[in-house]
Amino acid sequence: MSFVRRVNKEIHDINNQPFTLKGVGIGGWLLFEGYMFKSNKYIERQRRFNALLDELVGEKERISFNDQLTNSFFTEEDIKLIKKEGFNSIRIPFDYQYLYKASDDLEQLLAIDYHFELLDRIIGLCKKNKVYVILDMHAAPGGQTGANIDNSENDIPELFINDLYKKQTINIWKELAKRYKNEEWIACYDLINEPLPKHHNQYNDQLLPLYKDIIKAIREVDQSHMISIEGLNWSTDLSCFKELLDDNQILHFHKYWNPPTTESILQHLRVREELNTPIFMGESGENELDWYSSAFKMLDQQNVSYNFWTYKKMDNHNSVISFDKPDRWNQFINKELSKVDSLAVLEELLNNISFDNCKINFSVINHIQRKNKFKTMAFAFDFYCKGKSYYDLRDKKTSMRASTNIRIANCDNKIIEPDFWRRSLENTPKEDIFYIYLEKSEWVNYSFIGIVGKSGTIRVESDDNQKLFVYLNDKLLKSNNSEFKCKLDRKDNTIRLEANDFVRVLKIDIGF
Repeated sequence: MSFVRRVNKEIHDINNQPFTLKGVGIGGWLLFEGYMFKSNKYIERQRRFNALLDELVGEKERISFNDQLTNSFFTEEDIKLIKKEGFNSIRIPFDYQYLYKASDDLEQLLAIDYHFELLDRIIGLCKKNKVYVILDMHAAPGGQTGANIDNSENDIPELFINDLYKKQTINIWKELAKRYKNEEWIACYDLINEPLPKHHNQYNDQLLPLYKDIIKAIREVDQSHMISIEGLNWSTDLSCFKELLDDNQILHFHKYWNPPTTESILQHLRVREELNTPIFMGESGENELDWYSSAFKMLDQQNVSYNFWTYKKMDNHNSVISFDKPDRWNQFINKELSKVDSLAVLEELLNNISFDNCKINFSVINHIQRKNKFKTMAFAFDFYCKGKSYYDLRDKKTSMRASTNIRIANCDNKIIEPDFWRRSLENTPKEDIFYIYLEKSEWVNYSFIGIVGKSGTIRVESDDNQKLFVYLNDKLLKSNNSEFKCKLDRKDNTIRLEANDFVRVLKIDIGF
């Protein structure tokens, strides 16, 4: 039996071949997060949503609804879609209270067997469809963040305040490891999600000792599975790691709304080199399509494993799957409906979340993976090493990506500060949009995935396409104004823009 494992800075699959994890997080499934369901600011975590259900429809109906929700929210059809679209893994965030009964005095918590049956079934279906699983303790006993994402009770990270919660967490991971020690399609155990935001940094010195205790307990029963260890401050800071905590580990960070540049993850790349260990970007997303096509490309080309957040949300355009909001959902959340009407809204929600009634946002998938039909901003030229994607003339000032020596600036050729906070090209002020400025003979590459033999178009938005040579797989293309019609002769393709004169380029639309 073989397992996913660390080999120096690489991850090897169950066939001992180097690969990177490319997956999606199944948020909202085994742990309710209000924003995924467009609830108001108060109903933003599992316990408060449960309290709302108890108030509106009663405990019995709440239990029945939650069981139906978890059974319908994520199924084999979802796993097949994930596999078909080129992802190889899922990250399952769970609330420990979904799998175990909470207690304020027991160190060894009682398992909820019929909830484990659902998790076991999904893991089995992932194995059947050859999709790896990452088990993510998203809500630990007591809470590790003191925020809605850990379903905390008192908005403080009591995991680091009450030793009982630490013992419970250690014991849970030991039990999980014992249960799944022979399951080779579990890629790794993700010990604690996003521990200790900066405003709770007085507890920082407790994190590594807790990790060590959890790892020791796991290794008593499971010597095989890889372990994912997250950094401090919402898993953004890996500087606390000065040595490996286990021979078979990956270091795990999250990255949202950052400039999609190598410089933005430089500290993590340095840690990878210093500790000779793989790094895993375990959460990123919640943004716009043009950001996806650049940020995930950067990770991919830096050989960094990634996991897109999140797979499924209500009434949206930036997750993989979207489901409709029930007609009277706002009235339900605001407690304006009778029990009968509330039950009708819940029934409508259950109907809406079924796979057959969901909308697949193929544009999201295409932009994450740079395939078929997508757009990419001109500044997102390939992130490979020096010499692969530009031509040196002289040192240039730039708004970002300084190491590439291509000038990136705004529409007026002014250097501006990068800001990618949930922005889209459509709603960004024109003076904040980035262009690349190419001088004669400079060139940039854009790689993407396509279907061999498929005909389509490449559209370049620039000042003057007559000042550009556009190549596809080293073949010079002829243009019709800004549009280049062509056919793909390989799966892995590269577009090259080469300047025949000074020219400004905004973006490229690829459609095959």
